[in-house]
Amino acid sequence: MSLLIYASAAGTLALAWLAPMPPATALICLGSAAALAVLGASFHYLDVRDEGDQLRIQFGPLPLFATSIRYNEITLLARDRSTFMEGWGIHKSFRGGWVWNIWGRDCVLIEHDGKTRVGTDDLENLLAFLSERTGIDPC
Repeated sequence: MSLLIYASAAGTLALAWLAPMPPATALICLGSAAALAVLGASFHYLDVRDEGDQLRIQFGPLPLFATSIRYNEITLLARDRSTFMEGWGIHKSFRGGWVWNIWGRDCVLIEHDGKTRVGTDDLENLLAFLSERTGIDPC
């Protein structure tokens, strides 16, 4: 996902540099390219980590987008697969809850006061860790 955003930033920068346009429009394009570059950097990887009493889910390396789920609020853990329509990034799922995914389809479904699907390239270890922290056996 971040590569697509970086490509958009590069395209916008090239447009500002090469296309004939008024200076104000060129400045808007340059500002948009800079904003896209920062956005791309904020979606470069997905960090899922333990913070004592809660699970922290954060895109990085710029920590603009993050959430936490308290272990004592988790009621269900399950293996899941995100659909093609759910794609990547952070967004509401048409199946309910939120999707936090950077690449691939493997994810862990966490039910708490809502639903959160967390994409991972290490499904079994994330489920085992969450099961150990919560005492809940994954479905």
